[in-house]
Amino acid sequence: MISLFPMLNVLFNQTEKIYTKPKWSGITDLKDYVTDSLNFYITKQSQQTDSGEVLMYMVGLIITMFLLKNLFNYLAMYFITFLRNGVLKDLRNELYDKTVELPISYYSEKRKGDTIARITSDVLEIQHSFLSILELIVREPLTIIFTIIAM
Repeated sequence: MISLFPMLNVLFNQTEKIYTKPKWSGITDLKDYVTDSLNFYITKQSQQTDSGEVLMYMVGLIITMFLLKNLFNYLAMYFITFLRNGVLKDLRNELYDKTVELPISYYSEKRKGDTIARITSDVLEIQHSFLSILELIVREPLTIIFTIIAM
């Protein structure tokens, strides 16, 4: 929402309009460059068309960005689900193989239900802790990058 205020200020003549395209001077002036570029393009567009039409383009842009954000969020969750289920399947298969390889004397000392309960609770603990962090590692950097690009 904050990124819209410079555009609205230009549309409603509350900011000085820029008629020359800004020059890139380095990463340190990125915010000023982006603000001046938006100011330039909105000034150019408002001279060619009505301010109401430019405002409609901005509303369309916001709605499009909202839909794309939600679409990519859905796709990210969809594909992370395959990764998550694959990791859990591999972990469960390895635990099953290890349990089958144990000698019969192990099962005479320990109860079978206790072993299965421990395996199940350990897999659930890994699912809740490790895989949730894996989702955050994948999702949050992309969110930050797309937010900066959108601004």
